[in-house]
Amino acid sequence: MQRYADHKLRWRVYSRDRGQCQYCGEQVTFDACNIDHVVPWPTGLTVFKNLVVACRTCNKAKGGAHIPLKLAPVRLRKTGEERAAAQLFRANRHLFT
Repeated sequence: MQRYADHKLRWRVYSRDRGQCQYCGEQVTFDACNIDHVVPWPTGLTVFKNLVVACRTCNKAKGGAHIPLKLAPVRLRKTGEERAAAQLFRANRHLFT
């Protein structure tokens, strides 16, 4: 079972997410971004739909935690509350460490 995404998969995820951290909305460069498992590895596989771009701060804050849907990556949320949830996550990162 593969834990880390190869370069091609990392680039596909980065392109899909337009270089934006899916937790806080911060723009990150390809070299500076982390590719995060939404459902933590090894439960969550290293596949396109389970990976998102994350800034280092959010990725470290999330760690191996399962996060509530309200705080899920922007592309997974179905409501119009993306900004509020991202702000809530930024304000409460300490709860995930």
